[in-house]
Amino acid sequence: MTSPSAHRLSERIGGEIRRLISAGELTLGDRLPSERSLAEQYGASRVVVREGLRGLEEAGLVEIRKGRMGGAFVTSGSSPVFTRTLRDMAAVGSASWQEMFEARAWIMDAAVRLACERRTDADLAALREALRRIRRRPRPDDDREQRTHEALEFNVIIARASGNAVLASFVKALIDALEELLRSGAPDSYAPIVVHFTRIVDGIDSRDAELATSAMSAYLRGIREAIPHWI
Repeated sequence: MTSPSAHRLSERIGGEIRRLISAGELTLGDRLPSERSLAEQYGASRVVVREGLRGLEEAGLVEIRKGRMGGAFVTSGSSPVFTRTLRDMAAVGSASWQEMFEARAWIMDAAVRLACERRTDADLAALREALRRIRRRPRPDDDREQRTHEALEFNVIIARASGNAVLASFVKALIDALEELLRSGAPDSYAPIVVHFTRIVDGIDSRDAELATSAMSAYLRGIREAIPHWI
């Protein structure tokens, strides 16, 4: 159990990192100093630093990645608490998976329309790079989990291109809540999805909301129609 003084120090560390993010000194994608560096900087143990970072992760301000290239990174994603709430709603029956997919369809329609109006060159570049990665994995023997993650990340990039941080946060939470289910029902071939995604990018590029939203609707309809076969 963390002592009161250690807890206050972890909150101070989290508060300082929040201030740096708010001031723009830390921006999306930036990697925070290592736990060891932060511990030395604040005269704290690594356990205390880890607690401070965990609070930032729960608030959706940083993402903790494991592995050799891991660390804490500034993110614009949603709070894991919101994602857990959606999963719990589905688990206890207060919301069905079908209702979550219905909400996703409405939210993504709004995200696509806003992206057509507000997208930047950087947004287009991110969408095209995501589409390029997905095109590399059209075969059944490709990594199913990675293919699903890349397809869902494409949705998140669209939401960020909407220029509305709240909308992007909702989309990220829904995607994270649904990812396990979608991974279990991932199609053998992503060729049809690539066609839809290509039309979405073309529509956002040309600011043709009807083209982009019709392609998004066709993509989500195919996913939704397959749901009864998975659950």
